[in-house]
This record gives sequence, structure tokens and C-alpha cells, in this order.
Amino acid sequence: MKPAWILIAICLCACLAACGPDPQSLPATETAIAARIYATLTASAPTITPEATITPPPPPSPTPTSSPTPLPQGQVQASVLNLRAGPGTQYESLLSLQRGMLVDLAGQYNQCEWIKIRVEGQQEGWVKGGDGFLTFPLACANLPSGTFRPLNGSLLADTRTRPGMGFLSLQNQTSADALVFLNEDSGTPQLAFYVRSMETFDLSGIPNGSYQVFVARGTEWNGDARAFERLEETLRMQEKLVFKSAAGQASLWTLILRTLAGSTENALPISPAEFPPLP
Repeated sequence: MKPAWILIAICLCACLAACGPDPQSLPATETAIAARIYATLTASAPTITPEATITPPPPPSPTPTSSPTPLPQGQVQASVLNLRAGPGTQYESLLSLQRGMLVDLAGQYNQCEWIKIRVEGQQEGWVKGGDGFLTFPLACANLPSGTFRPLNGSLLADTRTRPGMGFLSLQNQTSADALVFLNEDSGTPQLAFYVRSMETFDLSGIPNGSYQVFVARGTEWNGDARAFERLEETLRMQEKLVFKSAAGQASLWTLILRTLAGSTENALPISPAEFPPLP
């Protein structure tokens, strides 16, 4: 049996301080969600519903591709140049490159603001772009976009126009990274965030409302296209998450993405065309 993917939800509600909930001090009630999503402002346990299996469609057959033309080398110009795990100073430094070193070009991000390279054909990472850091005999327009992994919890869209007290924790227990959308309608996402494989992200300040949840799982994130180059699946939760707050209380949800030998009706496979685009 081929593996499928499932979303499990934990719903808990508790009193909040003015600055928001403290998940460490709140009791939790866990339930496997199948055909119903349950949210409440009380501490009563949600009704457990039986699981129903859905067989996802088989993946398409891979299309043969030709080998890309190797890119030329670049030369380090800075006296010391940090090789980082991603395109930004917030990513960890992997090693330091010295002036005059030759490196293999592998891609670029944001019009060559950052350049992806390989050192001695093995170590891969990102360096700051610009002639003062790295020179290469190629126009930026001829460098392909390089892929990377955004930092866990990166907010890729945030169009909140009002404050909120809702709290959502998403645990990604699968082998692929996840892009998660919270949409109040079928258009532009109100919130979109990135959760790395085997990591958790807690999001607070969610305004009251009813949100449709979309999840895309994949690898090789293309920052310029804002999409996975290797998309494994796209999902939509069948029921919406409802966030409410009143008299110092608010909804708190935990969603767990994990692998099982079947799927449930709360997470339905959808086509990539049905998945909302990032703004």
C-alpha cells in the first residue's frame, strides 16, 4: 500500500493573558479528526469521529529531461566571504572563503543579490552577490534561480489588518517541508508560512474568523518563483478552522502533519491548479 498523508488536529481553549496564550501552561485535549473539525471556547473534549480512508491518485510518470549545461566558475573578490546555508545573513555560516578562490556557480536569488555556489564540487551554499564579493563571466539574467530551504516559520504572506488572539501550532512530522496557507476566502492567503520537515512552528495573533487551510509538501524551494520545484502533494482541509475570542478566552489549534498508511476525510488531495498562489 502506498503511503498517504494525514492531518490530525488538537483543539484546546484556555484563558489568555493580554499578550497571548502560553502553550506550556495550558491543558490539551487531542482528537483524531476525520469528517468534522471541532472548535470551542470551552474546555470540553471534542467528539471523536471515525477515520475514513481516501486513496490519493497515483503520481504522474516522470518526464525524461536533458542534462543542463554546466555553469562557469566564479572568483571570490572579498578578503573573507561567508558561505551561508541560504540567501541571507540570517542563515548560518558554513565556512569562510578566501580571496582568489574559484567556485562553481549553481544559481542566484533576487536578481543576483545572492549567488549559490559549490566549493570544490562538494560543499554548496550561498554568498553575497556583487563584484566586490564574487565575479563571474556571465550575465545575471543567464543564471538560473537557485533552490534553498527557507528558515522554519518564515512568514511568506501576512495580510492581517486587525489584531487577534488566536493561536495555531503546526507540527510537520513528514519527510518533506510544508507550505501552509490560512485563507479567509478562496483568494489571496491571509497568512502563509513555511514549516521544515520534522519541525514545529507556533503562530499567534490570528484574528477571529473562519479559515480554510491549504498545505503543499515538497523540496527544493525556488525563492524567485515562490514555489517548490519538487512538489510532492497539495492538500486542502475539508473543514475550516474557526478562531473565536471572548472574555479573555480564545481558540487554540494544533495541526499535526504525519505519515500513515491511509488518509482521512479532513485532508483531501487537490490539484496544484487549485492551490492558492503566494502574493
